[in-house]
Formats: sequence, structure tokens, C-alpha cells
Amino acid sequence: MILFCKKTYNFLYWLIHKPFGIIAIRSFTFQKWDRIKNYNLGDDLNFYFLKLLAGKPVINYNDMSHFRLPIDHYTCIGSVFERSVDSSSIVWGTGSLFGGKRNLPSPKRICAVRGPLTRQVLLENGIACPEVYGDPALLLPLVYRPKVKKKYKIGLIPHYIDLELGNVKALCEKSKDDVRLIKMQGYKDWKDVISDICSCECIVSSSLHGIIISDAFQIPNVWIRLSDNIVGGNFKFLDYFASVGRNDNVPLDFKGKEIDLEHIDEWKKKYKPVRIDLSKLIGVCPFLSKKRKKQFIKRILTYMNE
Repeated sequence: MILFCKKTYNFLYWLIHKPFGIIAIRSFTFQKWDRIKNYNLGDDLNFYFLKLLAGKPVINYNDMSHFRLPIDHYTCIGSVFERSVDSSSIVWGTGSLFGGKRNLPSPKRICAVRGPLTRQVLLENGIACPEVYGDPALLLPLVYRPKVKKKYKIGLIPHYIDLELGNVKALCEKSKDDVRLIKMQGYKDWKDVISDICSCECIVSSSLHGIIISDAFQIPNVWIRLSDNIVGGNFKFLDYFASVGRNDNVPLDFKGKEIDLEHIDEWKKKYKPVRIDLSKLIGVCPFLSKKRKKQFIKRILTYMNE
């Protein structure tokens, strides 16, 4: 009953805002009216970030879908192609979770995907896909750039499934003055997470979007493995790295071991800023006007030259 009421409220919210260009997304967020539960920042950015980027309200299609209406909607940030795409989906930056040939849904339109490995999966499944890549979270600095000073040597971002591991707790207790534990789940304000990341000299992450956000703000970062519990294994990481010219092939492995800061410092020295033409990603964004696209492309050029 509660779920039915929530979806009814959200459907009415969509109807009220439809004349003003509300954006229907499909993501793993949990929304009621104009608020969501802060569950996992990588998914939640589909609500917070896209609303700022478009300058329009956002509604999650999944939270009003019991009406089973064929509403055109967007899938954007996340490894959700297998789970969230259908014939009414317009894809902009979405990634696949696994490699290989299998029965995948054909979306209404694909504007861009996260990386070339996702594109290869789609082609193997007979789905046409343009060679336009990029995770939309790389565009975060266009809409929010916190002004913070560096406070920590290391920002540790475990995937939420790794958060309670013993080596994570041990490092935070041992090096609490130098290490900032940054949680992607259960945070109070999404902007606080971005500010925390920007307050660190280096980010160490088993979360893909911990890495992507760090790259977006040109913060050196190291990909680490803390467990084998992340669904999809390395595929989504390698897909993203291939889109931005990173040659990371394997993570720095701390599974069941102490997290060694000296070893991390060695890997940090190898870091280079990512290489990707984000103007192409903006240029194919399906819900931005031509005027807004031009404004953001100018911001991209300014940011790159700073």
C-alpha cells in the first residue's frame, strides 16, 4: 500500500511538471516527490547532478512505473544497461556490467556509452552504438566546484560493500590525521562527499565513482581491490579506463591485507590526468538545449585551460 501511494505521488509529480520539461530517468535511486534516499552516490548522481546539469526537475521512472506507461526516459550514470534499459530508454553514458554475448534489450536510442568495452558488448549483441564515450559524472565540475583546501594526504573510498572490512577500519584508526574515510552510502549531503574528495591530495578507491569523481576534479587516485564482492569484477573499471586513456589493468590488491600507504604513494606517482573530449559527450546529450550545450562546452574549454 505504501509503495503504491509513493508511486502514485511520483506519477502526479511527473504530470504536474511535464509541461515544464521534467526529465524521467531510470536508475537505482529511491525517490518520493522531489527527494531521494541517499543510498549510493554513484547512482544518486542521476538525481542530484542531472537536475543541475539540465536545470529541470528529475523523476525516477522506476518510482512511478506501476502505471506501465511507455514513457521515454534516460539511462545515464551507472553499470545498468542489463538491468534498466528497455525499448523506451535513451542511453547517455550508461555502462554494461559484464562482458560477453547474451540477450540484451535494444534501447530506443543510444547517444553515448561509458566506454569502448560496453560498445563492444552491444555490437556483439547486434545493437548499433556510436563511438562516443564518457561517464557523465566526469562533467560534475561544470555544475559544482567546491572551494576547499587540502586537509588530508589520503581519501579512502571503499565501495559500500567493502565499508566494514577490518583493513579499512584499521587504516582509519592508525592514520586518522592523514586519512579521510569517505562514504558513498548513507551520506548527509552529496556536495559534502565531493568536498571531502577535493580536500584530499590523493584518493584510494575500490568504488568506480570514487575514481571517476577524482578524475573529474584532477585529483590523483589509485584503484584498489579490497574484496571479490563487487558484482561484475573488473569489467566496469576497465571499460571506464579505456574511455579516458588510463592504462590501469589490475587494481592494487589489499584483499585481506593491511593497506600500505607507502605502496599507494608509489602508485600515486604514476598518475596522469585523464584524456577525453568531454565536449563530444555534452554535444550528444539528449535533454540539453543547443544553447545550454554551447554554454557547457565553453566551460569545458575554460576548465581544461586552468
